[in-house]
Amino acid sequence: MKAWLKKAYHSYYWVIFVVIILDQLTKYWAMKADVELWVIEGFFKLSYTRNKAIAWSIGHDFFVNNPWVLPLLSLVAGLAMIAYRMIKDKKLNWLYKLVIALLIGGTFGNYIDRQFFSEGVIDFLEFHFWSYEFPTFNVADMALVVAVIAFMVISLFEKEPKEIEGEKHGQ
Repeated sequence: MKAWLKKAYHSYYWVIFVVIILDQLTKYWAMKADVELWVIEGFFKLSYTRNKAIAWSIGHDFFVNNPWVLPLLSLVAGLAMIAYRMIKDKKLNWLYKLVIALLIGGTFGNYIDRQFFSEGVIDFLEFHFWSYEFPTFNVADMALVVAVIAFMVISLFEKEPKEIEGEKHGQ
């Protein structure tokens, strides 16, 4: 494998684009289909909806009255994660690079909706657990949740990000 291709693959930047593309394609499909379909009766449903707030519609009234806040926060958070990733590149192992790529992809997937659709983020995946209806979510949300859980698990076992094998600080 060519050296530049191997380096690009192991950078995990490509994961950002995969998450954003999958997120936007599935949201586009859900919006166009205006889907309302039980995939597994009583458990998993495809259900097109919009959310102008954050998870579980937290802060709905505030964000509806201040529609510029979430796009700005998403953009700043996404850019901060990119800057962190670039600055810490040589100090991060592959797992941290992958987790950060998932965070960035998920953040920008939802940023696109917040910035370009006044109706809010497109959600369409809905799970029911007996009488509890889990809040509807999307691919970007999945990437964010997987990344946060992975980061928490990694943090339990590592005190700080480890260097890539063979690389030293300051070189």
